[in-house]
Amino acid sequence: MSLGSHKRLLTPNLAFPPRLVQSGDYPGIQIADVLASACRRALQDQADVTAKRWLQSLMPCISSECVLHNSAHIDLDTSEAVLNAVILLELLDRSLRGEDILDGMGDYIRAAQLKIQEEKGPFSGI
Repeated sequence: MSLGSHKRLLTPNLAFPPRLVQSGDYPGIQIADVLASACRRALQDQADVTAKRWLQSLMPCISSECVLHNSAHIDLDTSEAVLNAVILLELLDRSLRGEDILDGMGDYIRAAQLKIQEEKGPFSGI
């Protein structure tokens, strides 16, 4: 996998197929939700004393492999953002039905790309 100039071997290391779960049922997800929320809040108001303390604690834990927000990827005027939304909804639907969320996703994504291109035009490659 390449992210900018960084190259990293990406291999699955999963005991079970990924699935979306209710955070109330899984304490580890609750902790991740709390830390993500604290980080988002601290990044929004970096001048705040408490935010500074949170950032000092959290920033060393954030690696270059984290997925960070990019506004261009959520602009639904772009084909890429529409594809991201379609994929997210499909993953959610599969999870709610108790299905393997990755089975056949490559084919699903290719079909979605073609349909979106028909409707919105070519992808810009954001």
